[in-house]
Amino acid sequence: MGESPVAKSSNKYVVSSKHIWAIGFTMIINGQFFFWNGGVVVGSVGFGLVILISGLAFLCLALSMAEMSSMLPFAGGVYGLSRCAIGFQAGFILGCSEVLDYLVNAAMARVDTVSTFLGNFQMWFSQLPNGIWIYTGIEGLNTLCNEVHDPKSSIPRGQVACMVTVFVTAISIYIVALGLPPGFDALPSVFAIFNGCFDQLFNISDDTATLLSLPSIWVGIPGLVLCSSNIIASMSESKLLPIDLHERHATFGTPARALVFTCSLTLVFCFIMFYSIPAWIALPAMSSLLTCLVYISQCVGYISLKRRFRTMPRSFYSPLGVPGAVFSAFDTNVECLVLASSVILLLSLYYQFYAKSRQTISDDERKLLFFVHIANNNDAKQRHSRPSFMKRLLKYGSFTSLNKSSSKAQPTSVSAKVYIANSKQSTRGSISKAMKDRNTIHRINN
Repeated sequence: MGESPVAKSSNKYVVSSKHIWAIGFTMIINGQFFFWNGGVVVGSVGFGLVILISGLAFLCLALSMAEMSSMLPFAGGVYGLSRCAIGFQAGFILGCSEVLDYLVNAAMARVDTVSTFLGNFQMWFSQLPNGIWIYTGIEGLNTLCNEVHDPKSSIPRGQVACMVTVFVTAISIYIVALGLPPGFDALPSVFAIFNGCFDQLFNISDDTATLLSLPSIWVGIPGLVLCSSNIIASMSESKLLPIDLHERHATFGTPARALVFTCSLTLVFCFIMFYSIPAWIALPAMSSLLTCLVYISQCVGYISLKRRFRTMPRSFYSPLGVPGAVFSAFDTNVECLVLASSVILLLSLYYQFYAKSRQTISDDERKLLFFVHIANNNDAKQRHSRPSFMKRLLKYGSFTSLNKSSSKAQPTSVSAKVYIANSKQSTRGSISKAMKDRNTIHRINN
């Protein structure tokens, strides 16, 4: 697999599954030190079930994505998969949604205040976003395929190992947090989860104790920015975004221009959320909804590839298969619908009036996903050319009446004419289909 930190043939740093595990851990661990404690208002056992169910759903998602990475190690993440499984416009919207999710998470520096309520089922269900927040980020590891030596093996191993690690740490941190000062009742109002622990250990103020937890946020920002920049570079290479953004550094191979672009957007979100309280409340809620759409689309893409390309070689198989992907897709929430719908509408208008006529298939897509696009095109043509039930019924009825009226007079002649007509139609259809296939491949290549 190549565990040496320096490649023998060049100066490029070789990233292995151990590095993937470390990057994923730093991207997720910030969600376990901040922001989730408002969910304990539903009760210790109730929110414990939220963490457990969300963790199992994310474990199923990680297993599904690991199998997809072992088949098609595409750095575009959900963008490339959705283009194949759902459609080109959906792929663009979901790719932008994933980028917005990473940038908003990187810009967050304050915590939302959750109101106190009774712990009934409706309120328990409303706290699922807090459980999802604890594990958000594991899906970004699929975008690091261009940075990894042997991505078909390294990405799945690092991704599954990372998910198992954060699942164990999430449960452990939750159990420990229940017993820390100032106590369970005051836990929803605590800024940093371990402030009470640091106060007791070092006899310091609450503000100083918060500084000890801030590194957990800082270490996740580079990974989130790198994942979003890889998606932007992939969309740029397909001309959905300005083409200049996909240029990579000549020495390190990183998407340098996309990194500058995503860092600039992160700073913009940071200032907006810092100076606007409504934006601070609305942007994370919108990000949560878009994140769930991304998760659902990844599950749909996995199910599509699993059923259509069963024999395709892969180095990792999800032990849960399609049922695991279905379970993962249902662990979602819906909030801030108006703002998220507005974002989706704006992205759709941009795609229809600008990007649709300019988009192409990038070199990475042509190497890894071209056969999927060809299969989708052939399926669409078959569905379009297949006659409906009523047309088949009318055709059968007219042929039956014609056969009855002329069977006594010219049985042999009618049979011969029908056979010849069908043969000519079949020949013309075969030639037409071959010409359309050739034109389709030529159009996609261009």
